[in-house]
Amino acid sequence: MKITYNAGRYVALDLPEFGKGGPNWIWDAVKREWYTLDPRVALPLRSYCDGLAAKELQRTFLSHDPWTGALRHPPHLTPRIFQKYAALFALSRNRSYLALDPGLGKGVIAVLIQNALGGPMLYVCPPYLVLTAAEEFKKWGGKTLAIWTSLDLAPPFTTPTVWIVPDSQIHSGELRRLVGEWKRLRPDATLVVDEAHRYVHLEARRTRALFQGLVPAFRRIVFMSGTPCPSRPMELWPVLSECAPETIDFMTESDYGRRYCGGHYSEQKRAWDFSRSSNVQELADKLHGTFMLRLRKDDVLTELPPKTEELVFIGDTLPPVLADLDAKILRHYSPEDLVGRQLATRAGLTEDEDLALSTYRRELETLKASASLKFIHGVLANGDENVLVFGYHKEAMALLVKGLAKYNPLVITGQTPMDVRHARVKAFQNDPAHRVFLANYIAGGTGYTLTKATRIIRVAFDWVPGINDQAGDRAHRIGQTDNVLDQFLVYRDSVDCKVLQVIQRKRQTTRIL
Repeated sequence: MKITYNAGRYVALDLPEFGKGGPNWIWDAVKREWYTLDPRVALPLRSYCDGLAAKELQRTFLSHDPWTGALRHPPHLTPRIFQKYAALFALSRNRSYLALDPGLGKGVIAVLIQNALGGPMLYVCPPYLVLTAAEEFKKWGGKTLAIWTSLDLAPPFTTPTVWIVPDSQIHSGELRRLVGEWKRLRPDATLVVDEAHRYVHLEARRTRALFQGLVPAFRRIVFMSGTPCPSRPMELWPVLSECAPETIDFMTESDYGRRYCGGHYSEQKRAWDFSRSSNVQELADKLHGTFMLRLRKDDVLTELPPKTEELVFIGDTLPPVLADLDAKILRHYSPEDLVGRQLATRAGLTEDEDLALSTYRRELETLKASASLKFIHGVLANGDENVLVFGYHKEAMALLVKGLAKYNPLVITGQTPMDVRHARVKAFQNDPAHRVFLANYIAGGTGYTLTKATRIIRVAFDWVPGINDQAGDRAHRIGQTDNVLDQFLVYRDSVDCKVLQVIQRKRQTTRIL
């Protein structure tokens, strides 16, 4: 028996041996052949596939072939052993997920992959990481590497070429047209997707653009993230279902949700709720070493000093207005609910409840910003530490900037242009005159190296565990030589404090993946 591939069909030849085609195969009475459109049906018969069918299955599913080529890098630079190991893991697979803790040098690994393959690479990352990624490729890629960072100019189809594209533009029709040209002219091109945890909703425009527009055009795809599962296993569903379905036994979303996401039917929503976690170790065992490589700082950076986390109480009781909002929220939701899916999607919140929650978080952070200034001033006045301060809302950030003006703080918010962000990070790292770096989580919580800071002060924190971890790893990463103290500022009896305690427990689950 032999199976070939033609015009979207897997076709079974040698009918006498194939018999009735087996379950899920379709009989074409006109062509008199058994066929299937579903590669999952053909996969168990991979050993019978000719070159065409085998090639298509390899493109569709995870394949593993040990890499025997060399890893190249400039002679004056030496990658770490675990970085080489991660590069070899990706080079040995047509699809892989490098889940390395923030600060382990995923950018360096991407360049090692590109140097080894030699062909073109499309590198997709958040907009604020474009310049950082370009620097890594320039540093580690050698003088012959052509780097393009603009959609306005089409990169040449030469070797080697890297095209760094912000993920905010991957839905562009022009990008898809050019990627189609790459597919036709350079089938050896590689797709690298940095911060892959951003693609968590299949219905989202950005996620559709990635999995429907870009992924089908590449034979080799590398996903990268320090927090592959920021909050719950359902966040892994898009990448697993689209790029490694065999690792989860071709489960449907419903089956996956019931097995790994604590799936239960919510009478209140009249729908299935997949916002929890279950059988997480089983899922990790399926993924790690096959599709996903998981490396922790604690395991590979034995020289990295420890990071200590602690709660700092800046007050015991809230003012009356905030105390009323605090009580109102707890009448509707437990702290566990607030960390769950309801918060991320606002599903189930009435307009009044949504307003109360948003108002509470904004007003609480503003209050905490004022109360925190005395604490931060004490830290700066009583030593020579360099401090990284995180917040969220612009009103609170403005209070912090004004209150710390004497220290000439460097600031990154959503309004800070990308090139200015990059310059401010460099200034903080290299200029002793700057001891304070202020950032909000969205603009400054990922991608940057701020190892000059040895203390992190969180005036606010995110209610998604992975986002907090990413932010803390701006200071606790390769290059850090001192112990890092990570402090969460809270009012003792607030919802804020109760939510933080839930988050700390929840991290133990998400860190398994």
